[in-house]
Amino acid sequence: MKNVIDMAEPPKRSSSELTTPRLPPESSPQSRPGSSADSLLSLPRSSPSSSTSGSSIPSTKDSQSSKVEIHPGTGVMVEKLAWAYAVNANSATVFVRHLLTAVFPVEILLVSNLRGGKRGRGDARLPLDKSKLDAIYSATLERWPGTQPSSIGSTINAKITELRAKSELLTKLSQHLLVPGICGLELLT
Repeated sequence: MKNVIDMAEPPKRSSSELTTPRLPPESSPQSRPGSSADSLLSLPRSSPSSSTSGSSIPSTKDSQSSKVEIHPGTGVMVEKLAWAYAVNANSATVFVRHLLTAVFPVEILLVSNLRGGKRGRGDARLPLDKSKLDAIYSATLERWPGTQPSSIGSTINAKITELRAKSELLTKLSQHLLVPGICGLELLT
């Protein structure tokens, strides 16, 4: 499995990214500051790559680290295995879905959506962390240049909706399994 991880190359970096001094990432509390649609796709800061040769290697805080930065200068790190899955995706949609679950814990995704807010009579959702979203958008647009930003947002909300539905089904199943006398088909009602 290590070969797959090592083979997963990050997006190519420009020469300006290799020479621009690294700026510290914006700090953002875990409590999710509000985000606006205007600033959702702001350009991330560039950072030097950890590579000294012509090959492109994702920047890491430590050369032996098990995490990689998904886009230079963002400070958003994911496990190498999650990055390998993402970069081996056959579409931008699959790439975004892999990165989303690698960047955000499922517990956060279940109570959030792209921009937060309330829809209909449902519970109000928290907005996802803007700096992490910017990193996902930037990495996606770099890896899949023809991708429409609106499709990235739709993919994010669709994945969150899917996770929420699975979580609700598991909750329902576990509640029914605790009731004696329930058999197979009745679990799905």
